[in-house]
This record gives sequence, C-alpha cells and structure tokens, in this order.
Amino acid sequence: MDRDKLKKLVIIVGAVLVVVVIIIVIFSMLGTTKKMTYKEVEDEIKNVAEEYYKENSSLLPKEGDIREISVDDLVKLELMKPLSELLENGTKCTGKATVKNENGKYFYIPYIECGDEYVTSELYKKVIDDNEVVEAGSGLYLQGDNYVFRGENLNNYLKLSDKLWRIVSIDNEGNMELVLNDELDSSTVWDDRYNSESEYTSGINDYTVSRIRDELNSIYNSNDLLDENAKELVIPKNFCISGKTIEDDIDNIDCEKYIENANIGLLNVYQYTNASVDTNCNKIGDRECQNYNYLKPDADSNGWWTLTPNSENTYEVFYIESYGTVDVKRCSTNSKLKPVIHLTKDLMYDSGKGTEKDPYIVK
Repeated sequence: MDRDKLKKLVIIVGAVLVVVVIIIVIFSMLGTTKKMTYKEVEDEIKNVAEEYYKENSSLLPKEGDIREISVDDLVKLELMKPLSELLENGTKCTGKATVKNENGKYFYIPYIECGDEYVTSELYKKVIDDNEVVEAGSGLYLQGDNYVFRGENLNNYLKLSDKLWRIVSIDNEGNMELVLNDELDSSTVWDDRYNSESEYTSGINDYTVSRIRDELNSIYNSNDLLDENAKELVIPKNFCISGKTIEDDIDNIDCEKYIENANIGLLNVYQYTNASVDTNCNKIGDRECQNYNYLKPDADSNGWWTLTPNSENTYEVFYIESYGTVDVKRCSTNSKLKPVIHLTKDLMYDSGKGTEKDPYIVK
C-alpha cells in the first residue's frame, strides 16, 4: 500500500473512531440521570407534587386538612425517578410530600429520610433543638405551651426577604412569631384624632380604629417589608391590644381584647418586659426591664411603639424609649415601628445557626 492510500485509511479510521466516541458519549448522557443533592431532591419532590395536585385539584385538602403523597406513588405515576437514581451513591431513602390548606393557602412540604445520612428538618424543630430550654439566665424558656426567647446574646436571628428578624416565640403548634430586628426608617403617629377627654388632637388609643393600624396594613400590602414569596409563609394570628398601667406586674399577662386574624402587628408591652431576665424587673415601669433584654433598642434607636394602650386614659400608649425604658406618651406624637408577623409551622430548615452573621434561612 502506497503512502497516500495509507494516509487516507488512517484519516478514515480516525474519523470513524471520533464518531463512535461521540455516539457513546451522547447515549451515555441520555441514559444517565444527573445526581442531585438532598436539597435538590426536596425541591424536585415539592415541584412534582405541586404539578400532580394542579392536575388533580379535587384531591386537594379542605381548609385545616392535610394530604400527602409518597415518592413511591409519584414514581409509579411516572412523574419522577426513584430516589436511589436521583441521589449520589444510590442512597436508600424514603420520601413524601404533604400539602396543607391553611386559610385558603396551600403549603407543600417535601420530606426525605435517609437513615443517618440525612433527614428533612422542619424549621421550628431545628430552632428548638439548637436552643436548650432553660429556667434561668438567657435562653429559650417553656412558658405554658409556648417556647419563648428571653435574655440577651441569643441565637434567634432569622433572615426573610433580605431582612433580619428575631424569633420571639414558638407556639404549641410550631408557628413562629417574629419581630423585625431593626426599626423601620420612618416615624409615625399612633393616632392623631381629636380626643374628647383631653380636649385636644392627642389621638385615641383604640387600636381597632387607629392610624397606626392603617399604616401597618399599608406596609404589609406593599413589597417593602416582605416580598410575595415571604407573604405566602405568613399566617394571620391574634394580637393582644388590652390596656395596662405602668404599675401593673409583668406577670399580669391576661388579655381581654384582641385584633383577630391579623397579618401584621406590633409587640405588646408585656412581651418586651418578659424578654428581660433581670430579677428586679417586676413592674412594667421598672427601669431594670431593659437589662438582659435582646429587645432593648440599640444605641442608634429613637424608640418604638407597642400595641398596648394606657388603661388610665384614652390618649396614651406604651412605647419603648430609645434607652430601653418602658413609658407612655400621647398617641399623636411620633415614634418608630418594629413590625411583628407570624410564620406557619410548615417551613423547612435550609441553613444557618441563628446567629446575627449566620441567621436561620427557610427553604
């Protein structure tokens, strides 16, 4: 065989080998499922479950009910691949998705359990597990059926809509109460209507018809505080608006009047004094209540309103002064806002340790 023919043969053989390699690679890629992380698998289960119930809306739960579908069922319906094919090393896991109807909102929660390797964690359980329940000093307290953070230097930071919040409490169902870590920039009156008792436009300390209620609702309805995704996690709750006096004991937590099913509100004065673990904080007006209290305003604060009216008149409301003392002042004066919201228990933990630099993140 002469040199030219040999050269052509080599070129042809080389080209054939390249084509064969390309074909092998293509078929290899088509036949291989991309391996996922645990979090990616959770997202896959959630997305598939949402699509399933979208196509089968008659199976959605009624208000207050919960439905679930297993990953095995989703696999049988050919809506997703088995978990062993999706995860690295063929990890053996079980999984499901639950859907809950809460006030007309549907919450889809994916769960996977992989023995000692990985288990989906609900956020409220993670927070409770991370924070030892104590009976003295700073930490997480069990008060009645609720877990409540008290003291200072607490790991109760949570990030939502790119803002830092503090977890105030967790109720007996796992729903979490949050207060914004920083005050909102603008000041506002609590109310500025004419008051017959004071014979002046000093405002009326009835939250149900107050200017501050309108302002809070306006803030919530905008996207400045919470984006639309975050609002999907908020559940309406009751806010205590009963009146107190500056001499009331901090243990006097009885509440006779509520705003029901509100998406947003403020702390009441008891919640502020209860956050202190100073043994000399006994009455609402005790200056010691600012001590060992994570809610105490920082050095740059101008103070902020509470929801609590002064029961001794109709024109004053409790507020937290810039240096942390509780006092009352006319509704028509200005102060800052620290909004309060409640998050559904049906949230999954994504990351974080609850510190200011590494706050809890919801999935």
